Amino acid sequence: METVPHTKFYELNISCPNISLTDSFTNKENFGELLKQVRSLNIKQPIFIKMPNELDSELSDELVKTALNLGVNGFIFSNLVKERTNPIFDKEEIESVANLKGNFSGKPTQTGSNKHIKYFREKYGKDIIILGTGGIFNSQDAQEKLDLGADLVQLITGMVFEGPQLIGHINRDLAKNLTTK
Repeated sequence: METVPHTKFYELNISCPNISLTDSFTNKENFGELLKQVRSLNIKQPIFIKMPNELDSELSDELVKTALNLGVNGFIFSNLVKERTNPIFDKEEIESVANLKGNFSGKPTQTGSNKHIKYFREKYGKDIIILGTGGIFNSQDAQEKLDLGADLVQLITGMVFEGPQLIGHINRDLAKNLTTK
């Protein structure tokens, strides 16, 4: 496949809980077959796997090992949660949307994301590239992901709610922190 200008990497999202197929790519065999098919496209840019937030570390680790064996070493931890008993939720608000489909991003994803970033950095060291996402609304949130082992951070919900200027604010604050250390 030809390199696409201005595309630094591709993201293969196996974490989307909004699809009707239940966890089809959290099955190691299905995931491996998907990666083989993607690899057959001869994509020149790196491929990052966006991992599910609510998988336990053991199953996530099986998927990471599968990806590493197939030449992928970049992972994004992680967005979207299904579990509606998350303590960060307002119980009344959750009850009011109980009959609606869809899942949650932003702060409800933060704890799971941080847990995965820390676990996989400790387990694999610098053998993998980690992008941290999930619950980043300010420079402290971004710094926490970096401190836990993320190489980069990815903003989604925070930018939607705070606006595109959030990126500049976070970069400014992180740069200030570097100069004061």
